Amino acid sequence: MKGVNLIFTIEYTSIEATKQAQEILTQIKIEHWLNEEVFRIQWWIQVVVLIVPWFIWWKLVNKQKLVEIFCYGLLIGIVAVLLDGLGVELTLWGYPHKLFPLLERLFHADLTALPVIFMLIYQYFPKWKAFLGVCTLVAAIFTFVVEPIHIGLNIYELYSWKSIYSFPIYVALAACCKWLLGLIIKEQKPPQNVSE
Repeated sequence: MKGVNLIFTIEYTSIEATKQAQEILTQIKIEHWLNEEVFRIQWWIQVVVLIVPWFIWWKLVNKQKLVEIFCYGLLIGIVAVLLDGLGVELTLWGYPHKLFPLLERLFHADLTALPVIFMLIYQYFPKWKAFLGVCTLVAAIFTFVVEPIHIGLNIYELYSWKSIYSFPIYVALAACCKWLLGLIIKEQKPPQNVSE
């Protein structure tokens, strides 16, 4: 299908027409990924960033608070993937070079970089004032350094979005997840002693 121009007439038709259009789009995405994306430098960068930070995190994480810290990271990752998917669906941004052909997400950021960095901040800066200060600094680095590098490497492409819009979202993401986890921990009941 490389080089084939497809013209779709948009009508309010059946689910079957939607399914057929999705099948064509899926095939185009796979072929593009195989021919233009996989094993390119942008792909390898994403692979390295997806894996390496977890080894660093494992060395640094406080194993006595492992479950709590990991739950915080899971919240960050879940919300990041949801927001990323929303942005792609609304055509605010896109990814010319993806790690996986059918998933329009920046997985190395959503499931590694953001959770790992914010988990370490959560661990090392438990007080709100310091936490927010460091999160603001990290948000600035992501917004004004990391995102432009991704744009320059053609991994990330802005359509109707500006990087500056990401800045408060990074801070809010970290703060809201910390607040939510705090509520959950506060509601947690202590284990009951069970005599055997």
